[in-house]
Amino acid sequence: LGMNLEAVGETPGQASSLKMIRSVMIKGVEALLIEALSSAERAGVTERILDSVQETFPGLDWRNVADYYLSRTFEHGARRVTEMTEAAETIESFGLNAPMSRAACETIAAAHAAMKDQGLSVNDGYRGFVPVLARRLARDS
Repeated sequence: LGMNLEAVGETPGQASSLKMIRSVMIKGVEALLIEALSSAERAGVTERILDSVQETFPGLDWRNVADYYLSRTFEHGARRVTEMTEAAETIESFGLNAPMSRAACETIAAAHAAMKDQGLSVNDGYRGFVPVLARRLARDS
């Protein structure tokens, strides 16, 4: 078929559960970056935060990670919100609460809306996105 296929488990729905639960991790990191870097920008410590996280997780280039995730929020935020809503519903279908998934959904939605129509490009990276987010996500705006 020209694609890699893999059986995920014995029970129908395990593959879609895998995708949805993985989204909780991936979009959760995205939402954390949005909140942390917007806050860091307001405090004037963005680069120092990234340096600190780099020391804690030396296997990742956190500036590249921030560039990647924020470009995804900018370009695909609306679709990612839909996916996170579905991820939260998946978690809730297991009888669990999904507060982190719901919060990530809200954070990504707000960031996507904040970046829209600001003359940004997908290639602007965190240095272009974060100042806009720090201004536009303020509680009083």
